[in-house]
Amino acid sequence: MIFYSYVKTASQYLTLILPVLIFFGKAPTDIACSLIALLFLSAHLVRKDFGWIKPLWVKAGLLLWGYLVLRSFYSPDVLAALGRTIPWGRYLLFGVALWYWVVDNESFSRKLLFSVGVVTVALAMDGLLQYVIGHDVFGYEKHGLYRLTGPFGSPRLGYVITWIAFPVLVSCLKYSKDQSKIFALKIICFVLVAGAVIASGDRTPMILLFFGVGLVLFLHPVFRRHLIYIFPVMLVTLSIVVYSNPTLHGRYIDQTGKVFSAFWESAYGKIVLDSKDIIISNPIFGVGIRQYRVVTTEGNNARLHAFHPHNFYLEMWAEAGIVGLFLLLLLFCSWIVVFFKNYQLWKMDHLILGLIVGVTIRLWPIIANPSFYASWNVIPLWLLLGWTMAELKLKSCNDLI
Repeated sequence: MIFYSYVKTASQYLTLILPVLIFFGKAPTDIACSLIALLFLSAHLVRKDFGWIKPLWVKAGLLLWGYLVLRSFYSPDVLAALGRTIPWGRYLLFGVALWYWVVDNESFSRKLLFSVGVVTVALAMDGLLQYVIGHDVFGYEKHGLYRLTGPFGSPRLGYVITWIAFPVLVSCLKYSKDQSKIFALKIICFVLVAGAVIASGDRTPMILLFFGVGLVLFLHPVFRRHLIYIFPVMLVTLSIVVYSNPTLHGRYIDQTGKVFSAFWESAYGKIVLDSKDIIISNPIFGVGIRQYRVVTTEGNNARLHAFHPHNFYLEMWAEAGIVGLFLLLLLFCSWIVVFFKNYQLWKMDHLILGLIVGVTIRLWPIIANPSFYASWNVIPLWLLLGWTMAELKLKSCNDLI
């Protein structure tokens, strides 16, 4: 019991500081995620507690993980494939740990929300500083002419903010009293996030941000009285940032227009065509884990359009076949089933709604995103997913969420 109590407390502290570690790069965040997964697994193996395996979404995740590892043994480069698929399980165990073990009361959940909120606002302010003066607090300069890096050194600022912002943004709507200070804080929070994401120069995060706000409106029309002033503020922010900066205007308006007018000749279209050719060549089991980049960069048919398809679904289908795609869809659908089975719990709960929106926007299929295996991409997703399941469990008192 003492061991269990100590490792649980350690995991809770690691969870609270994990958002802060985002500032210091991929490695610290990945280490914290891995430690939480290992501590959870070791503690429950010692206690012979396997109740966490019961929910469908956990079984679906384990099934997907097992298939990816098995498929790796039949990949051309077995060691490279296993080096990608075996560690992927830490993300699943991290999410399970949050749900089953770490987020065990409302007080801790509020602390985690505060941690994520501080990091979201700090990232937004750091990005806007870089936009205005050319470098951020840590001295990182812009990537090229228009893309912001924030403290990451590479253009991922807009992505990270959008991925973690919705629990914070929707929770802001909870404070609905007609007090001028609270009203001003709401507006400032939304303007900071919207401004940083728009100024980041990355179109995908901006689309997901507005898609998420629309999703909040769709799921809960009662929030329209809040968003009736916030959404126009976001649009005004978009207009000011884009039209005051010719470079961003060219990025968002001119380049986007060229992509849509000649999609199949654009980089995105070529990646889709590459993926289609690879899928056709081996549709059932795929070309092998971590082989997309090999097929597109080596041999007589080398294209070098991308190292991965920049889409969860295409990446899984190309490398793991229709079997892997089916298991991925099973995992995602199992999450959505849990969400809607508990609709009555979260329809007026701001935090849970924000968490669900934050997870749902990540599942949108017609969008470009980083690799399914990249830690900086996947850890925020599993953070929100595990946190969502924990909140639903706390509100429903149902351990089989």
